[in-house]
Amino acid sequence: MKLGRLEKLDLRSYWKNEARDFIPWLAQSDNILLLGETIGIELEVQGCL
Repeated sequence: MKLGRLEKLDLRSYWKNEARDFIPWLAQSDNILLLGETIGIELEVQGCL
């Protein structure tokens, strides 16, 4: 097993616009599932992007 290191990043360098860049990324099934598992609740994306 290979472990990596966490790095502090400027999130705005990856998602310049929350509505246009971040929300669509977060709403992808793998990402929303991982977030739900991490915070311990079941999440479901509603609405269309």
